[in-house]
Amino acid sequence: MNNNFEFLKNNFSLELLLSGPFLIQLAVILGAISLAFFLERVIRKNIIKNIDQKVLVLKDTFKILRPIIMAGTISLIKYFLDNSQPTRVLYIALTILGALIVIRLTIILFRYLLRPGPWLRPMENTIAAVIALIFIFNAFGVID
Repeated sequence: MNNNFEFLKNNFSLELLLSGPFLIQLAVILGAISLAFFLERVIRKNIIKNIDQKVLVLKDTFKILRPIIMAGTISLIKYFLDNSQPTRVLYIALTILGALIVIRLTIILFRYLLRPGPWLRPMENTIAAVIALIFIFNAFGVID
């Protein structure tokens, strides 16, 4: 993981941003985001017709569904592109999505384990910030 971040940090230039492999990877990421929003909208429209919108489990499911769809789409395309061109940007996107999924699952776990109250929301934000900082520091080699 550090090699991919290190490569982008050392070689970040306009030439890299305009290269074919980078633009293809950017298009894959944007396509995965679009697909995730579209599928979430379709699923919400079909499921919420029959279920009360205030169901907490359903809301939490939708919060985790989008990054999982994005990660699955990017992983599938990365698998096919690995042999033909570099996929450093896709790897970084998958790493970030993995961290996002872990953060959201942790928050959902705390929401179900702890009793809801006015302190829960700030605690969720603090936990998300700590996990994100650990991820960022690890990705850039500050901690191992």
